[in-house]
Amino acid sequence: MIDVRMRLPNEFRSITIDEMKTFYGKYEDVFDISTMSKIKGIHLLQQLKASEIAHAVVHAEYEYAEDASKLNDSLASFISEYPDSLSGFGTVDLANLKPKNLVEEAERIKSYGLKGINLQPIFFDVDPLDRRLYPLYSQAEQLGLIVSFHTGIHYSLHSSFINNNPLFIDQIAVDFPDLKIIACHAGWPWVGEMAAIARRHSHVFLEFGGLDPRYIAKQGSG
Repeated sequence: MIDVRMRLPNEFRSITIDEMKTFYGKYEDVFDISTMSKIKGIHLLQQLKASEIAHAVVHAEYEYAEDASKLNDSLASFISEYPDSLSGFGTVDLANLKPKNLVEEAERIKSYGLKGINLQPIFFDVDPLDRRLYPLYSQAEQLGLIVSFHTGIHYSLHSSFINNNPLFIDQIAVDFPDLKIIACHAGWPWVGEMAAIARRHSHVFLEFGGLDPRYIAKQGSG
């Protein structure tokens, strides 16, 4: 088994628990962020072994005022210690959209041997179709990097998730036919839209993190 999306542990990040509680809102109630934030890299590796997961992809996902480049540095350092067990997805600075900087960060991500780029535009009030992001998508396509987007549900109360409808992926998939794209959370609750996009584009994939597997197969669950 492969766990395709695991969050970079807090020991490699600059955000504090108090900042997380303030910013993440309902995440504390739904996922017990305070407890999760104390999990260290070695604990994740122990969990992987106990769950018989052969490999995991660690994402440098972020939603707050962290330094994207430093997150990529920390991620690369962490996974380099366990190359047989871990791969990684880096990230870019969405708080300051400058195409040149985004492209250069994509090149750094590739140079580290990371497999993709994790983007969570909804937390920065950024439209994934913003023209300033298109050089990044083009560079990722050329470098063979996968791009993963946060889609659908989230539990921060700082922004609505109405703009996280996964329909934006369809346009990006049309414009970049050789770019592999992952829709994190699989666009839920926009299940019909997400299914249609996945049927249209063989290079779009669905990731079901945050959705309990025991509920997904139930009638009416989406």
